[in-house]
Amino acid sequence: MKFKNKDYLFILILFIIFYLIYGSKIGNMLIDFSRESYIPFKMLKGGVLFKDIFVIYGIFGYIINSLIYKISENFNLLIALSSGISLAITYLYYFILKKFINEKHIIYILLLGFISLSIFSNSTFSFVLPYSYSTLWAVLGLYCLLTSILYKKKIYAFLSLGLILANRIEFFIPALIVSIAYYLFKKEKILKYIPLIFVFSSVNLIYIIKNNIALEDIKNNLSFIKNMTESPALAYLYKSLGGFFEPKNFLICFIVILFFSITVFFFKYKRLNILKYLIYTAGLIIISPFEALNLVLIPILIMYFIKRKSLDSDHYVVLLTGIILSLKSLFKTGTLSYSNFGFFILLLCLYFVLEKTLNNKKVIFNIFCIYIICCNIFNLSYFFSNPKFKINTTRGTLYLKDYEKELFYQLKDYVNTEMKNKDFITVPEGEIFNFIFNGTHKFYNSTFTPLDFDAFKEENLIKELQSKKPEYIIFFPRNTKDYGKPAICYNYAIDFCTYIMDNYQRKKILNSRYKALIFERLKNEK
Repeated sequence: MKFKNKDYLFILILFIIFYLIYGSKIGNMLIDFSRESYIPFKMLKGGVLFKDIFVIYGIFGYIINSLIYKISENFNLLIALSSGISLAITYLYYFILKKFINEKHIIYILLLGFISLSIFSNSTFSFVLPYSYSTLWAVLGLYCLLTSILYKKKIYAFLSLGLILANRIEFFIPALIVSIAYYLFKKEKILKYIPLIFVFSSVNLIYIIKNNIALEDIKNNLSFIKNMTESPALAYLYKSLGGFFEPKNFLICFIVILFFSITVFFFKYKRLNILKYLIYTAGLIIISPFEALNLVLIPILIMYFIKRKSLDSDHYVVLLTGIILSLKSLFKTGTLSYSNFGFFILLLCLYFVLEKTLNNKKVIFNIFCIYIICCNIFNLSYFFSNPKFKINTTRGTLYLKDYEKELFYQLKDYVNTEMKNKDFITVPEGEIFNFIFNGTHKFYNSTFTPLDFDAFKEENLIKELQSKKPEYIIFFPRNTKDYGKPAICYNYAIDFCTYIMDNYQRKKILNSRYKALIFERLKNEK
């Protein structure tokens, strides 16, 4: 069945509706979006990646964002860019679905789920307000790659690999392996397309050469990333995301299977299909729509193995792409984690095995429909807790919660009267204040979370504080419990805070429910 152009309009309208509900109102703009809005601004003011600014991901996203800031130093432009990328990814997902599914109602329900649960995920992994623009570009590259492979467009496939390479190397390596294996299996000649992989990376290379970034600068940056990967704080963060081997997930599995047993009995499906129906859908739906998804990938892999003779290479490349997109949380395939980027690719894989086994499109539609409706009902509870207060600044529009709004206005008043044009840092995180109040600092690291203290070592951060001598330090009320240590100065960074107490005087306590402390450097520093 060929779908008409009105499908494109349907996707656009659906995207706009969800943007009006959730756009820029998910997560915490003062924390989750701070780094992405501040680093390009710092680059615009002369800061150089690797030399002056610590970089975790690929530099392509920061380069593009700094160029956008040359148009206007306003993070609304960045949100417009990420919205455009997100809409492009949505259309790519539509083309992928259309390649395999003829039933328009199934495509529409999957598109609804993809937009409402992935693009506008109620987590820091939202596409429209991204925790990392480099990740968003890499995700776009992976969707472009899969679409190009399925539609036999080798030029675009290798350009897509280049986009991934320029942003996230950990996505690029498995994507390259899968692509090469696919084309070798198809016995297609690809040697002449290899140079296309380096097109987007040339942007990174030009930036490195233009700014005289030495190999030693990059090696130092990589050494800090290595420290981060070995950090207890990072291990705690990933553990807190949960996973397949947690006892509660086995309980969820049992409850879900029980639920489906009752459902199957109630609807009187054929006995022959009961076991299959339970196996394929274990982990999907009702009890905990987000956590239960831990169990989706395992049944898919099992059924791919069982049905290997009836699935072709296109099916397998879809599966492997879904796994690549979920690599950072392979056994945490819920929509509130990193695998949010690829979960709906895995749902397409679930469609493949359901189609080959149940041979009942109505049942398949019911499975997806119940799951997506239930997840969106759960989303409503998040919606009511989303930031509601709109604040217009010279740098863009913020959406904050009530107590965050109070803090922002108090800080704005104090900065404009007492700290105008002064050098300051916020700890931990909250770099967006530096951007909004035009405060650039010279610190290599700018977040000061438990993860940073593990990576850079506390004694080195104290030395940097001694050498950079910021005039003001704002203790931002960021709860860092995600890293296993909730409060700076109490659970971590004790010596760092002691140095501040000895060499700075407290000037102001901002008395909102989101209390912040402001310290000014003493003239006679110890």
